[in-house]
Amino acid sequence: MSFGRFLEAQVEEIVKKRKRARAIASAAIGLAVFIIIVVLTILLSPFIAFYERVLTLILGAMAGALTSLAYYMLETYPTFPESFIVYGEVVGDTSQLVGVDVHLASEIARKGAIEISDFAKRYRIDKSLVISRIIELEKAGILKINRIELT
Repeated sequence: MSFGRFLEAQVEEIVKKRKRARAIASAAIGLAVFIIIVVLTILLSPFIAFYERVLTLILGAMAGALTSLAYYMLETYPTFPESFIVYGEVVGDTSQLVGVDVHLASEIARKGAIEISDFAKRYRIDKSLVISRIIELEKAGILKINRIELT
């Protein structure tokens, strides 16, 4: 399994598990908003006209539905593990590499592995950039990833 496919599968699995929980929570939040509006309408009913009560309940239902939808659509992607090591080897031509790609390839060539968070800290770049560059180098045939290990 390629490094990119491994990460995609990991993210897909986490997102699937969280999707159902988010759907239930969003329905509960929408229902809570509607119930609050119904209770307030009942409490204030002696002071407002009938058509205003009906309009308030309709607006309450819409507010509940929109709140539920907004919460459900709020997507947060899971974070990658804090630290993991990618084992691999350089199999392609590295002469055309520039920037961080040179450092990635040389470290994997030297050590046979790269610890993602240490590399990111050392070069003061984001872990997601390191991961995306490794994926691109693997797709380009420059790196071959043998295994991934959580630390």
